[in-house]
Amino acid sequence: MHKRPLLTAALNRRCRALPGTATICGGGTAGGGTGGGTGTGGTGTGAKPPACKVPKLAGKSLPAARTLLARAHCRLGKVIRPRTRRGATLVVRSERPGTGRVLANGTKIELWLGPPAKRRRH
Repeated sequence: MHKRPLLTAALNRRCRALPGTATICGGGTAGGGTGGGTGTGGTGTGAKPPACKVPKLAGKSLPAARTLLARAHCRLGKVIRPRTRRGATLVVRSERPGTGRVLANGTKIELWLGPPAKRRRH
């Protein structure tokens, strides 16, 4: 009776056996052939990084805006502050690119800060 040869070391690195199933290989064939399989293991580049979707930052403080940018996969770019008294409360008044834009992961977002908008009394 003829026994099947064991998988070669190179094939072994790209394959894994699941209990009760056949061997799963990324690319190539399980028998060690040269087939151009379309598996997802081994030499794949992985998934794309998530896109940066610019959040609504108007009215938020700078620390809150930083947190929201990080959660949205964006980075803080230039921060433009007005010439005001030291220690004055500042919030985000505007941003560029604007709210809702979908950009590449890690895109820098420019913020303009200013005093908080005064609430109107009725």
